[in-house]
Amino acid sequence: YPLRRQRQMCIRDRSFLFAGLLVWFSAFGGNPGRRAGRAAAGAGALLLTSMHMTLLGALLALAPRPLYEHAAGAAIPGGVADALVDQQLGGTLMLTIGGAVYLAGGLVLVSRLLRSGDATRSAPLHGRAMRLSADASAADGGGG
Repeated sequence: YPLRRQRQMCIRDRSFLFAGLLVWFSAFGGNPGRRAGRAAAGAGALLLTSMHMTLLGALLALAPRPLYEHAAGAAIPGGVADALVDQQLGGTLMLTIGGAVYLAGGLVLVSRLLRSGDATRSAPLHGRAMRLSADASAADGGGG
């Protein structure tokens, strides 16, 4: 029985890792030429995911009893013996560290989006300003 449970936990943990990597790669990955367009979608995805993570973290941190039946009777060797304290610690970590990581990722994507917007907006303006400057200097040189 313990070996079977260890395999199940290993499969569970790998599926969590795969899902997490999928979220982050979809937010930040892709073709470098299309990353600017995907930055808004990635920031939105991180916002929605962080809302779910924050809600779950608050639920775990503020619960008056252990929410998982298997954790209620389990003492962790060398760790926290009380399942409720362990659950509340996990929820608090989800709220603090998880929230900070998602905020940082969202800010990177939004700054990437803003930089790409400035580059596309300023390129035509820069070209027009150069033409106006050239026209003005030609007019000054020809009239003087």
